[in-house]
Parts: sequence; C-alpha cells; structure tokens
Amino acid sequence: MMRKEGSKQARATIKAFHNCLNSPGLIPAQCYTPSRIGYAPISMVNQIVALVLSHNYDPIPFCIKRAYAAFGQIENKPAFDGYRNVATDYLCQVAYFLSAFTELDDEFINSTIPPVILKAGPKNPPECDLDSGDFRNA
Repeated sequence: MMRKEGSKQARATIKAFHNCLNSPGLIPAQCYTPSRIGYAPISMVNQIVALVLSHNYDPIPFCIKRAYAAFGQIENKPAFDGYRNVATDYLCQVAYFLSAFTELDDEFINSTIPPVILKAGPKNPPECDLDSGDFRNA
C-alpha cells in the first residue's frame, strides 16, 4: 500500500460514510429482503464496505461498477433518494481513494469504474445523528 499525503483523511472520510450507510433513517427496512426492490444496490454497497474494512481492494472496482448499475432499480423511487445520494457519494469517495492511495493498476481502475463515479473526486459524508436518524446533506 502506498502511503501518500491525504491517505489518512481519505480513510477517515470513508469511515464516516460507514457510520451512516445502513442507518434506519436512510434505508427502508424492507430492503434487507432479497425479493424487494433496493436489495441489490444496498447489498452491493455493503459488499464494498466489507472489502474496504478488510483492505481487500482488488475486487472493489468491479463492485463499484455493479453497485452503480444496480442503482437503476431505485431510480425514481423517492423512498430511496437519500440513500442513493449518500451511496453515490460513497462510491465516489472509495473510487478516489483507490485511484489516489492504492497500488491498483490505473488502467484497471479507469476501465472498470464508471467515469461519472471516478471523475467525481472526493466527497464528504452527510452529517448524521444515528440516534434520531436525521441527516443533513443527504
């Protein structure tokens, strides 16, 4: 793993996203049932969370691609707007981290991660109160 200026802050930002992504205030409860709309994109994002936590970065570009494609299931579904916005920013932040602070091949990253995600640059997580379920910037 390369150690570059900003790596620690980028990881801290990712960790802050992890604190919010599965909050009941952000995800409709029924989304944890495989037959429900929303299960696939939420599961894909959660797989990325697990891979980041285990420092297993190699499969993440594929997962970002699949998660972003799965967001089509929850497009035009108002109940998912907050989640989709936060999760999209999370994918952007993870893509930024992979590109700037890991030894993953640039060609692999550029050919796998959707350009709209890869080119977005670093993102900030929403301000979330886990006790109340309130979110700002989501």
